[in-house]
Amino acid sequence: MHDLQGGSATHRRSGTTALVAIESRGGVPTPQSLELLAAAVGSDLTSQARVVAVSLHALSEPGQEMLRARGCAYVLVPDVEISDQAHAPDGWTHLMSGLSRQCESALVMLPHSLLGSEVAARVAFRLGYPVVTNCESIALGAGEVAVSRACFGGRLKEEVRVHAPHTVLTMAANASFPARPDVAVSSEEVMIVEQVTVSWPDGPPSIERVRRHVEEAPAGPSLETASVVVSGGRGLGGAQGFSELSALAARLGGAAGASRVACDLGWCPKSWQIGLSGRSIRADWYIAFGISGASHHMAGCSRAGSLVAINNDRSAEIFRHATYGVVADARAVLQELIRLFKSEAQGAKAITVSHTV
Repeated sequence: MHDLQGGSATHRRSGTTALVAIESRGGVPTPQSLELLAAAVGSDLTSQARVVAVSLHALSEPGQEMLRARGCAYVLVPDVEISDQAHAPDGWTHLMSGLSRQCESALVMLPHSLLGSEVAARVAFRLGYPVVTNCESIALGAGEVAVSRACFGGRLKEEVRVHAPHTVLTMAANASFPARPDVAVSSEEVMIVEQVTVSWPDGPPSIERVRRHVEEAPAGPSLETASVVVSGGRGLGGAQGFSELSALAARLGGAAGASRVACDLGWCPKSWQIGLSGRSIRADWYIAFGISGASHHMAGCSRAGSLVAINNDRSAEIFRHATYGVVADARAVLQELIRLFKSEAQGAKAITVSHTV
């Protein structure tokens, strides 16, 4: 058991340590956290650094097995419940900065999520470390960290080299780091889950940041895992258009998404947002209705296999990225597709739709 304020710190060892933050829901790591751990292990960091997973909340046995399958042999958890909420930036900041200072970690890695992005900035500021966000690959060299990430709306890749003894990173979702069976911790090996004693030198924070946390129960696959994503923007004209969009996504066995503008207007849930400040997807098919194609949106869908764009503005930026383009009213095309699916379900003959490509 370790005290963040300077206890025995038996987990500090010679060599380099990479702290990996594990977000969880109901004792199970989130998919993005598992991908983050796979990035740390799959990038061969383990040959140069000791990868230590850090979880703010206790993990269930199935949750621990998920970490074991991704090559994690060491987990740190607080000995007290810092927060009963999933979104707990104060607890995460205190935990990650305290551990990083204590074990002199070379890397502090967090998911590029709403929570992870906030905590990364706060930890970097508190410790005076450089921070690099939305990374897609990572390599640890002599006295430097090299990462790559998308830039200019996903059109280009940039390589960033940080020459510093300590660095804070956030890793992008869907950066393609699957679990590797060859690095899994075997059943014969002991997986160490150790408790950390957490104390607040100035008392726990008194500001209530999250009044209520609501978990949405998705009707189908999540945006991160769906093979088909049907997304909408300002061109759908209102909330009713997104109700129709959701119906089409369900019919295709996919997930519904949206642009930032549509979310800001309240036409659909914020959790639908795709882009730099939203979700990143890696769907086989991305179908965009009435989305202009701003760079911050394209950064979230640039890894999609094929992009189908429907927009009545022939000069819309999204057509420069599209695999297939339809110049037409997005709402009209959406309604026609729904009508065709209904007709098909009722056994009607196929109907040919004319459109401009």
